[in-house]
Amino acid sequence: MNQRTFLELTHNPFTPPREGFFGGADRRTHLDHIRHLSQWSRRVLLVTGPFGIGKSTMYRELSSNLEASTKAARLSGAVVTSEREIMLGLAQGFGVAVDSVAHIDEIVTVLTRHVEEESTGGRTCAVLIDDGQLLDFAAIGALMRLAAQSPLRLVLFAEATIIANVTKVSKKYELEWFEIRLTGFPAADVRGYLEWRFAQAQYRGRLPFTDAQVEQIAQRSGGNPNVIDFMANELLAELETGEYRRRPVRFPRRHLILAAVLVVLVGLLYQLYQQPDSRSVVTTQPVVPVPADDSIADAGLAEGVEVSTSPDTAAAEAPARSLQTDVADVSAEQSAGAGPAAPVTEPALVTATDSASDSTREETSAVTAQPVVEQPIATTPVQVEESEPAVVNTPAVTASTPPSRTPPPRAEPGDVNGIDWVRRQNPAYYTLQLMTLSRRAGGVAMINRQADKEDFALYPTLRDGREFHVLIYGVFSTRQAALARASNLSGELRDIKPWVRKMETIQASLGN
Repeated sequence: MNQRTFLELTHNPFTPPREGFFGGADRRTHLDHIRHLSQWSRRVLLVTGPFGIGKSTMYRELSSNLEASTKAARLSGAVVTSEREIMLGLAQGFGVAVDSVAHIDEIVTVLTRHVEEESTGGRTCAVLIDDGQLLDFAAIGALMRLAAQSPLRLVLFAEATIIANVTKVSKKYELEWFEIRLTGFPAADVRGYLEWRFAQAQYRGRLPFTDAQVEQIAQRSGGNPNVIDFMANELLAELETGEYRRRPVRFPRRHLILAAVLVVLVGLLYQLYQQPDSRSVVTTQPVVPVPADDSIADAGLAEGVEVSTSPDTAAAEAPARSLQTDVADVSAEQSAGAGPAAPVTEPALVTATDSASDSTREETSAVTAQPVVEQPIATTPVQVEESEPAVVNTPAVTASTPPSRTPPPRAEPGDVNGIDWVRRQNPAYYTLQLMTLSRRAGGVAMINRQADKEDFALYPTLRDGREFHVLIYGVFSTRQAALARASNLSGELRDIKPWVRKMETIQASLGN
């Protein structure tokens, strides 16, 4: 999608590269404190936080806003990770000539001498490292050793997993360190962040998102800027294509179909009353609702990014299917036209539930068929909305046959695990449902960003006639193992609260 033409933006403000620095959630205060490195009594500083929280953004901003008296070497743990690579990178960053094959001790000695000389001349030497959690333990040890032997300032931007290694090494060299932990934006700052992002793309109108949408973004993202960008981009694409505006606002389509079926039933019963000489008996059996398919979690943002939270909302699919099967039974017995009259059982109870609204409930209707005598009565075709199958003229179904389910469509081809992968798993095992998305491309992109992408799968499901895509992760032999993994997710999945589900229920929802 090209949001530039939609809102006259110079670029999409929610896709990489995202430039600039937003100072909300104390980001500006932290930056002002860090940049005065010469005033820090502790020479080792950690800036930590989960994936996407803004550590790299602060690293870039600090790199360009250091004091004039600070000489800095800037490295990335995604590029250099070993002890030798780090030491040679520092030498290059400080402009010190060293032999690339020299012993580590020799390199440390040369760097220590250079830092002391700069300090004597009134300059502070600092090392800034992004993605510090990727450094080897030996590399962290060499950095801490250099900080212990010289007035060097060390600033590591990393996920919190680095703390364990820093703690071990700091005890060895008797170094004290300080941590600044970045957190998500509060709700008020989320709105300010979205407005700031639009301003970066030269947008001059009011925020195109409603208050409810902004509130949902704040709640579901946990204030993580990376997740906010992802959700805002999805919502912006829906607003541009009109998908959000096309959501039904009148009487739900499913209720219209149910109303049409009930009208047909009333017509059939009326004809039965008008035919006292009929020999066939129409017996309406009580409808037993099909167990709800719990494969859809009703948690979504403008039908865009939907994080699964509860299994209850899928129960609305069962009544419509049960009612259609009941009508098929009536048609089958009418067409049979023979046999003695069977006793009339208890009246059929049909309950329609509106899944598009959390609180709306349709009134229940009880329909009791009366026995009549003599010849059968012809069935009347049911006229329903376009693209919906006729209900009455379906093949006959016996009373003992359970109502059938309409399986969701198969997944589109792609380079990620799909329906076939789900069906191959042990039905007694468990998995983690992460989220439900309206567009498959969003799920594929998220899977491809993961290091263990082979442990993820994306399968389609239907709701209200629309196709959604469910993202799941992992296969676990016990529920306890799945819960343990759910509480230990990392990266951009850290703030997601997964739903532990049994493979058997997911496989059942896929149909044949």
